[in-house]
Amino acid sequence: MSQRPVYIVSYSSPLFPAYWALWVPSYDVQTKVTANVGRQIQVEGDALKGFYHEFRRNHDMSLTTRPNSIHLVSWTDAANI
Repeated sequence: MSQRPVYIVSYSSPLFPAYWALWVPSYDVQTKVTANVGRQIQVEGDALKGFYHEFRRNHDMSLTTRPNSIHLVSWTDAANI
C-alpha cells in the first residue's frame, strides 16, 4: 500500500499565539514528489465566538501569503486520506 506524508503547518503572528493546521499534499509515489496542492485540515475561531473545523480540498500552499513553517509529522497509508 502506498504511503502519504502528513505535515503540520505553523502560522506565526506577532499579535496572537501560533496557529496550526495539518497539511496532506498530493504525492506521486513513482517520482516521490510532493505537490503544492493538497488537503488542509484546520480549526479556526476564538473562545468568545466559538471554534469550527474546516477541510480545505485542493488547497494550494504556494498561494499562502501568511508567514509559516512546515514540518513533516509522519507518513500514513493512502487509504487513511
